[in-house]
Amino acid sequence: MEEKNNFLRTPLAILGVLTAVGIFGYGYFFYTIIAENEKTSLLRGEIELREKEENRSLSERNLIRGTEEERQTLNGYFINSNSIVSFIERLEALGRASNVGMTLSSVDIDKNRKNVLKINLRVSGSFQGIYYLISLIEAMPYEIEVNRFSLSRSAGQTFTKKWEGETSFELLSFISVK
Repeated sequence: MEEKNNFLRTPLAILGVLTAVGIFGYGYFFYTIIAENEKTSLLRGEIELREKEENRSLSERNLIRGTEEERQTLNGYFINSNSIVSFIERLEALGRASNVGMTLSSVDIDKNRKNVLKINLRVSGSFQGIYYLISLIEAMPYEIEVNRFSLSRSAGQTFTKKWEGETSFELLSFISVK
């Protein structure tokens, strides 16, 4: 009888050991799969984050390229330290267009307000020409504040149509670049 018990015990023991090994093996593989799944999820999240950053970067670059013309137009409404000469040349061209003699007395950057360009002009010509010149200067696409404007007939010329004037204005749309 003992032989019968051994005969039954041996296969049951083997079956029990195989079942335990199977359960542990299944648990090990299940744990390994879960760990790898978590790693994969983290990598997928990182990839998605990088894709979003790349898309945002591309979108910003396209926006910058798309607004190039508008930014150039806006830059045209400001004078910087590097474009003072071209601004003065525009003023002189306006003087010629209005048939008025024009002399720049001074062009200075305001000491207290670094983004203000102070300009003093002397003009001579007909009343209409001087008035037209001042109108053209005020109509320029810049923020200009006229501080002083004086106009008088030329000295000793009571019956002449020649006038002389002085004006002082500030260019507020000036950007001081260093």
